[in-house]
Amino acid sequence: MPPESVRLTEWTTSTVACDLATVRLLQYRFRAQVSPAREQVPGALPRWDVRAGGVVGVVRTDQGTVVVRPRIPVANVLYLAGAGEHRWGESVGLAMQDELHTALARLFVLVTQRTLADGVLRGYREKQDDLPTVRGRIDIAEQVRRRPGVALPLAVRYQEHDEDVVENRTLKAAATALHRLGIDDPEVRRGLRRIQLTLADVAPLDVPGASSRVVWSRLNERYRPAVALAQLVLDGSGIDLSAGFTSALSLTLSMPAVFEGFLERVLGPRLRSRGGTVTAQATAWSLDVAGKVLLRPDLVWHDADVPRAVVDAKYQSTGPQATHGDNVYQLLAYCTALGLSEGHLVYAHSVGETPSPVQVVHDGPVIHTHALDLGTTPSEILRQVDHVAESIAGQVSRAARPA
Repeated sequence: MPPESVRLTEWTTSTVACDLATVRLLQYRFRAQVSPAREQVPGALPRWDVRAGGVVGVVRTDQGTVVVRPRIPVANVLYLAGAGEHRWGESVGLAMQDELHTALARLFVLVTQRTLADGVLRGYREKQDDLPTVRGRIDIAEQVRRRPGVALPLAVRYQEHDEDVVENRTLKAAATALHRLGIDDPEVRRGLRRIQLTLADVAPLDVPGASSRVVWSRLNERYRPAVALAQLVLDGSGIDLSAGFTSALSLTLSMPAVFEGFLERVLGPRLRSRGGTVTAQATAWSLDVAGKVLLRPDLVWHDADVPRAVVDAKYQSTGPQATHGDNVYQLLAYCTALGLSEGHLVYAHSVGETPSPVQVVHDGPVIHTHALDLGTTPSEILRQVDHVAESIAGQVSRAARPA
């Protein structure tokens, strides 16, 4: 029997027939809510009602393939993942595909080939080796430790200038991960293969996340968009094999993380331009006097240690109201810890009218709600973010006026 294929759309409930291994995959990797369907077919695979969560992409296992499509256009997902910080620009439009993993692979090929066309980056890196002659400097401590009293070979350390640098290792690792995923588009597969051949002399990336330690300068700045895209691929390529799969290949994105990162890169600078500093995911504030209940708001706009506003991103719809209530409780804790009279929730979608501001009892803070339409054009999304920034700044200004 051929492997089963399950195709879903995030935030949408579908009835699918699959085995328990696929159910575990849906729950663990895609954060899906799964329950037995009311109607079952005797002698066939069990049927399940599945509501896909906020993780999109593809996982291929020995049991089959699971694809979860984003609810917004794929090009918009790629835009949100790179807006503001990386120059993917017009390449996003060229990468248009129905499937996220194919679009991401095509975008990676376009950006990386353009980067490598200007020449493969070379740099200095320290090497340790045992040589019959001196090169660089003798590592006396290593020589004595390993070969006391033996003259040759010499333990040496020296600087090698070649293409085997972390930037190229990251690009090669991403190209390899995408090629193994089995992209259907033959043009993309050829592009990935060309990247691998161009970087054939580069060693494997041995430390995950190594690209985060790259020091950017005028010498390697042209690599930044490609390396950022490669890291996005690598971050989504892991899977927990302890869930019971003998083999698995994946490329997924957490849409809540994408949305939080988008607001950090786009809303943050808009607030910062009005003065002060914007800090993301900081744990400098606590809810209790002892400092044991640490808080981690998505964005805090502040002057030195004096907060102006707190913002929390929610990759949710503004309904149902029960979920909104939980989010208000969270903002209440943030406002209490930061000593603010107002807080701000920014949702990724609006169902019906955006909820009115919530005035907490006993002269508590006011919780404001903002909603973005992520399904529209990038320019319109930015216009909405401008409006959110103006609204937050205006409310901060009014709150600062003497009564």
